[in-house]
Amino acid sequence: MAFEKSEKRNVNVNYGPRSVSGQYGARGVQDLVKRAVWKFTYDTLPAVGTTNQEQVIPANSVIVGARLIPTVTWAGGTSLTVGLAQKDGTPIAATGIYTATNLTVAGNKLDKGTIQAADGTLINKLSSATYNGEVVVAATGTMTAGAAILIVDYITLD
Repeated sequence: MAFEKSEKRNVNVNYGPRSVSGQYGARGVQDLVKRAVWKFTYDTLPAVGTTNQEQVIPANSVIVGARLIPTVTWAGGTSLTVGLAQKDGTPIAATGIYTATNLTVAGNKLDKGTIQAADGTLINKLSSATYNGEVVVAATGTMTAGAAILIVDYITLD
């Protein structure tokens, strides 16, 4: 980084990238908060994968927010839950992002365009200090229609 002193205003002008310690507020939100997105339908619910290509919430991350946005009204079943599991299927928290209370078909909570606040046990808490978490969405009852976008915002503490 190079500096040039402006004689007119008596200030330094910098050129090139600035590297400043985050201690002084130099880090932007876009650098700190990461976002993961899943699109799914009633018959393609996110589950633990087998290919190592699945999107994960990294170990040692704090989930700071989530939004589930139905793009097609859900029907046929009772509710959905959203949580995290290890790659082998062992649950980290089956309802860690959403409990069934906030994602019910009755009460129009899964109607197109309706966004419910995330109420799971992992919101604003460490998701896992050891394991990457894969998103798992489970339906109660037999869903016959529905599609949604799930957006999870997290901060990695490493």
